[in-house]
Amino acid sequence: MPHGGDIYRNKVNIDMSVNLNPYPIPDSIFLALNIGIKASKAYPDIDQQSVRGALSSIDDMDSSCCLAGNGASELIMAVTAAIAPKKALIIGPAFSGYKRALSRLDDCEVRYIGLTEKNGFEFTIDAAGSIPADTDLICIADPVSHTGKNIDDAVLDKILDYSKEHGISLILDESFFFLSERMGEYVRRDTAAYIKRCPALYIIRSFTKLFALPGIRMGYLISQPENIERVKRQLPEWNLNLPAQYCIQECAKLLKEGSFVYDSLKLISKGRSVLKQGILDAGYTVFDSDTVYLCFKADPGLYGYMLGHGILIRDLKNEECLGDGYYRIAVKTEAENAEFLRLLMNRAAGSTDGK
Repeated sequence: MPHGGDIYRNKVNIDMSVNLNPYPIPDSIFLALNIGIKASKAYPDIDQQSVRGALSSIDDMDSSCCLAGNGASELIMAVTAAIAPKKALIIGPAFSGYKRALSRLDDCEVRYIGLTEKNGFEFTIDAAGSIPADTDLICIADPVSHTGKNIDDAVLDKILDYSKEHGISLILDESFFFLSERMGEYVRRDTAAYIKRCPALYIIRSFTKLFALPGIRMGYLISQPENIERVKRQLPEWNLNLPAQYCIQECAKLLKEGSFVYDSLKLISKGRSVLKQGILDAGYTVFDSDTVYLCFKADPGLYGYMLGHGILIRDLKNEECLGDGYYRIAVKTEAENAEFLRLLMNRAAGSTDGK
């Protein structure tokens, strides 16, 4: 399937196919959800006034530059519909949602720039320089989809300047940015300056991953006010339910206050290092990541082997720029990571029973 998390049709004890923060969810999040449930006798605020205010405070910008959505996927659909490009470019390997959203549009040609295994699928200056000038829309993620490597600032600067120069719209998907190493340098990124610098820049973020609540869809968009209004016209009047509204406000507060994000990054970094070394010890190829998941290359039968032992991993064989033998796993708890590595070593040693 194009997404992970298919626990409904598989017998799964450990789901490593979805990339969620392994750090415990704060109690205040559940409190906010309960408040939202109790308030649900009323309609949600159609203008999202409190939510947009909370989101804009994260980057110290006007609330007219922010809009919450029913997950990042909804916003990707709405942004692509608002732009209606004729020639779109996806930097791959990439989240399948970009292609899915673009395929709904009439007469939209979808192109790819495929990052290469030779340099670990890293998005480089050379790759940034190969974007055709007749492109209407670029879709890119930071960190890069599937491999999880943050984009270098110099590369992102080049993309922003190129997009502005040629009048190209740019979707910058930062769904995993809050769970990436670059978050440790967050004060250096001036998001408000970015959207002023590139008028057709659409930054999409997600709280779903950071707060490990994929069942509560929580995404948001940052762009110039006129772009926000254009995107709003592609959405239902009430695209956000009340529990999500209350939860997003608490998420924004936690992002600014306390140590939740930095404690999460510390745990993720430790778990990622253990998993990376274990994959290497098993004799497989693993690619550098700055976030909560790892992409690696192993034998084509690994997905079925792991699922047979109750562990669901992400098979990337049908993804653009990848193929058979590429997989992605999430950083989980210490015990779950250890069980995955135990089975992986058994697989590498030729064992079939996982004992």
